Amino acid sequence: ALIALISAIVSFLITVAFYLLQSVPLFLMARKAGYKHAWMAFFPYTNDFLTFILPAREFNIFNWIKSNKRDMMALIYLGLVVFGYGALGIVTTITAPIPGLGALVASCGGFVLTFAIYMFKWRMYYDLLMTFGQKSNALWVSIVSLFVPWLFMIFTLFSCKNPPEY
Repeated sequence: ALIALISAIVSFLITVAFYLLQSVPLFLMARKAGYKHAWMAFFPYTNDFLTFILPAREFNIFNWIKSNKRDMMALIYLGLVVFGYGALGIVTTITAPIPGLGALVASCGGFVLTFAIYMFKWRMYYDLLMTFGQKSNALWVSIVSLFVPWLFMIFTLFSCKNPPEY
């Protein structure tokens, strides 16, 4: 029982440490950018919204999706993340009785949804790094961070010391 308690405490402390390593640099970036709602860095989903809107540059995914309304792009991304897989599950359930169609919808829909989420997340990472002084590393870090999330966390630790470049 003591080992289980110690393991639970260590796990909790590690979780809190990683949460703070993610949230504090984003908070500092928002403060340096003069954003009045920097506290959003400490809450799930609002921290993604903040990461989206801090860069004051055009949101552009390969000239396919372009917008200067970063807040709208953030809401689309959050909608995909929060509701996308639920909607896909409903459509898959409806199409499941049709031989082959349910499996096709589930596999193709899952791929397309995940790909879309990753493209939005890549651009979110890239733009934030470009805005906060990581121009030489922004491309490779934003791509690798999709698969190794703690890499983005490390680079935001270094970037939060830099003023935003608008």
